Amino acid sequence: MTGIPRRTIASQRARGRVDPAVVVAIARAQPLPVYDSLAAVAGLPAMAARRPVRHVEVLSQTTPDDVFAELLRRTRQSYADALTVVALSKTPVPDGVRQWINAIDPGNIRSNASERIGIDTSTLSAAITSGKLTVDVATLIAELSDTDPATGLVATGLITMEEAGWEPHARQRALSELDDIELLDLSSTRLTDLQRRTARHLNTQADDRRYWDVLG
Repeated sequence: MTGIPRRTIASQRARGRVDPAVVVAIARAQPLPVYDSLAAVAGLPAMAARRPVRHVEVLSQTTPDDVFAELLRRTRQSYADALTVVALSKTPVPDGVRQWINAIDPGNIRSNASERIGIDTSTLSAAITSGKLTVDVATLIAELSDTDPATGLVATGLITMEEAGWEPHARQRALSELDDIELLDLSSTRLTDLQRRTARHLNTQADDRRYWDVLG
């Protein structure tokens, strides 16, 4: 049903720790409530006991395209008419983990998380940049910021927004509720993020070309 070899699942059960991705795959295949299935084996709060997702967390899972589209809708009616059929980006969004952490960070969350986990901040930063946080780390970060852990799991792509219990169209509603200044501020932030990601991508391409030149 899941495409995961039975031997793999049996081996993980024997070790006493089934990979969260396996739990999610099994829950989806049954089907069972995905978040609650994951919570039962990963020590997460049950759906009924979770904190409400915060407005800034919902907004953190938007892309520059999503934000700029909302800005265009407000600029001219013809843009609004044309963009009514444009859906928001699918999750996980690029840079969604870093955007989530920045949205909930009281100011020292990376250093506190590094100390609790026992790794240096550069290693944690690399994991954040790559969007590959484990469930344990995402849950710890949520705990340190007194927020719901499910958004971190959405940001990493482990579960969907629907599986996290988000209301339908939550992101579109969050964007529409911003006043014009708030929307412009968010647009500026997303543009800066896009510039940073583009520069990193171009630098990586340049490094690759240099490596190939050396190899001949």
